[in-house]
Amino acid sequence: MRPEKSELCRMQEQCIRMLGELRRPAPAVRMKRAAKRLLGRAGAKETDPVFWPAGFLLAGIAESGRVLRDPAALGTAGEYLASWLKNGGRVRYADDAMAGIAAIRLWQLLSEEGAGLPGHGSSHAEAAAETARRVMAFLAQAPSDDAGSIIYHPSGGNRYIYADGTGMIAGFLAEYAAVCAEIAPEGMPAEQIFCMAGRQLENYISAGLDRRTGLPYHGYDLSPDGTAQRRGILGWGRATGFLMMGLSAYCVRTGDARMEECFRSLTGEVLSCLRLDGLFSWELPAAEGHVDTSGTAMIGIALKRWLTAKTIQEGDDLADAAGEACDRITEGLLSRIRDGQLTDSQAECVDFGEHPQRYGIYPWGMGAGLWMLALMADDTEEGS
Repeated sequence: MRPEKSELCRMQEQCIRMLGELRRPAPAVRMKRAAKRLLGRAGAKETDPVFWPAGFLLAGIAESGRVLRDPAALGTAGEYLASWLKNGGRVRYADDAMAGIAAIRLWQLLSEEGAGLPGHGSSHAEAAAETARRVMAFLAQAPSDDAGSIIYHPSGGNRYIYADGTGMIAGFLAEYAAVCAEIAPEGMPAEQIFCMAGRQLENYISAGLDRRTGLPYHGYDLSPDGTAQRRGILGWGRATGFLMMGLSAYCVRTGDARMEECFRSLTGEVLSCLRLDGLFSWELPAAEGHVDTSGTAMIGIALKRWLTAKTIQEGDDLADAAGEACDRITEGLLSRIRDGQLTDSQAECVDFGEHPQRYGIYPWGMGAGLWMLALMADDTEEGS
């Protein structure tokens, strides 16, 4: 199923609006953020313009800009990163890797489409490349546990490994390794970066998956003796989506047979949780729970990217099922769009076991939804 491009245009407009609000918040929002900083309670929302929700918006805008052949949208995303760099461009958290993923894709597209952005294409492409370089430099020095997994937010001395962080970090590292010779020729060799990415995924598969269901826990931490203590609920939709996105990117970029088998195994378990309406519940096994369009879109992105890069062999039932699921997911997402806005996205999760049962319109849902629908609307195979 291919979404109408008019629908993509409306969603893209809303994502660009949201990105602008992150860059220039309303006065009341600025005052609230300033108060939090004074009280020492400021988090990523208040201090980090490239935190993961911004990364999803940037990725959705970039991919839809490609499909719609809209250089202005690409320029908007490039200008956002250029402005961030102008204001210091400090990478603060491991989950800035999501913006790094978007930056790499944007760099690829701006390098191709530079002629459509007179006077700005090359500078925006360089801003995207520099963003990716800074994310890579941060991750290369980021604290890790004894197994080499990068700790998501190591404040307070915790050593928790989250599915969210693993998926974002591994996905970024795999994409960066594929292009590092072009954007950072003097940097770390691709083989070493691919090894970092693979280590994140291997560790999570070993320590963070449930042996009975094959679904991921939200996270884990290693005890001094090396045993893993699983944390959070089993099969949270967004955590699963993040992990699948990282696995998918790594498989596409490396062709690693073992990781491919892990992705296939996880995909089979996840597809068994897909509802008749083409959506996933916020907690995958709880089919009658509230749907979460953000997690649904993220799982769809992982499946579609894997399928697009794959040569489907006759009799590959899982690939056939994944293709059918992508169509159903597309229908499900489209059914929840109102005036260009994707509804029924779960609110931000604060920590293990803290999953607010609030559903609405959020940057991560909008960005992931636009990204997924853009992938499904891709018309390059038809040559038009």
